[in-house]
Amino acid sequence: MKKYFFLCLILIFGICSYSLLYAENEYSNDNMSKIRFTGNGYMMFGQVVSGHTHANQSDNLVENHWQNAYAGRVNFLSEPTEWFKTKISLEIASSWPLVREGSIMKEIYKSQFSANLPQAVGIFDFDLDFMNLMIEMGMMEYAFNTEVKNLGNYLYRSQAYPLFLTTNLDYIYSNVLGIRLETGFLENTLKFGAMINSITLRPPFFDMNLGLFLSYNTPNKFLDAGFGICFDRLIAMDPEKTDAKNIPDIVEGSSLTFRATKMDARITLDPKVFFPEFTLLGPNDMKIYAEAAILGTEDPDYYPKDPGGYQLETDTMFPRPSLWHRIPIMIGFNIPTFKILDFLSVEFEYLKYPYAFNWWGPNSGNPTPKIIDVQNSLRWRRNYQHRDNIKWTAYGKKSISNFDIIALFGSDHITYPTFNAESHTNTEQSLRANWDWHWYLKLQYNL
Repeated sequence: MKKYFFLCLILIFGICSYSLLYAENEYSNDNMSKIRFTGNGYMMFGQVVSGHTHANQSDNLVENHWQNAYAGRVNFLSEPTEWFKTKISLEIASSWPLVREGSIMKEIYKSQFSANLPQAVGIFDFDLDFMNLMIEMGMMEYAFNTEVKNLGNYLYRSQAYPLFLTTNLDYIYSNVLGIRLETGFLENTLKFGAMINSITLRPPFFDMNLGLFLSYNTPNKFLDAGFGICFDRLIAMDPEKTDAKNIPDIVEGSSLTFRATKMDARITLDPKVFFPEFTLLGPNDMKIYAEAAILGTEDPDYYPKDPGGYQLETDTMFPRPSLWHRIPIMIGFNIPTFKILDFLSVEFEYLKYPYAFNWWGPNSGNPTPKIIDVQNSLRWRRNYQHRDNIKWTAYGKKSISNFDIIALFGSDHITYPTFNAESHTNTEQSLRANWDWHWYLKLQYNL
């Protein structure tokens, strides 16, 4: 199966190369001048009002801790033909770890810089008589739900086993390496899509996902609904790692696999379409949007067990894994500002997951889930079981010509980089309890 998949990749890239050569010979220099670029630069500053540097440890608290970052991005767009274009984005960004310089590891606690390639894609876009056909391939910026401002987009911003959700400041996209196909019917109101992508963010690397999508938008734009399903790690490059064999850090006698079936549904309602004469409302005012997902359809058996050897459903010990622990529900609303602001949104999420969102240990080449053991049962009950079920976000944006002012307040799933004594990066939930939150102000100039 792997052999045929890679043969298909070679064939598709061959078609792309031929199309570009044909476009270069067919079109004049005037048409080749359709290359243009955009970009932005921003600075962001704010505070972690309350949070944690290591989610497993109750004593590593952070209060009123200032953070800042800045970045620059350039986007190149080339359209040699009406049916093919390329997009390439380059970004250089800075970030600070959550804790400052200490007596050891002085070089770690300095401002960090990264050069990113958020997207580098080729896009075929055909407008046929009976349907539209779009094929996108390369490093894509993909969002299943484009209405959200911070929370949601669970399909590609989550891992099912062990459960892990992520968010990023003012960035709702997933950077996905693969091929995406989308067809549109009925004047593009009904869409079907599929995507194959390679996993490049978390080990075991290069496993292949298969995603299928369906969406419908009513002609009057009142309702926009979508459903997606992702067969996570359907094709494993190294099955021994994907099925987590011979990993010592999990509970003895249990099994673990990183394969999963994830499902996600979204809906957006825009009631102001029924009041077209009321022109005081902005284009985004009054929209109501929601999203819910099932992250893994099977209950795992690698969670800690009580000393008696079985799991209880009571609060006294570790609960039995349940499908209800893997169903996040999010709802958002754009508060009317009567064109004063572009957005003023609030979002709330509920997820009854009784453990922390801790992911990889120090061995990045071999997946090592960080599981709470029985000895830490009291700490687990105090810090995780019921104190991080609710997440929220308040988001505001105002654009003045090419200048954006963005404010974000919230308790979300961000994971600030922190380090342990061996200088290993921890990927752990930073805003752990319901009262943990942060705020940021972002000043951005767009080219």
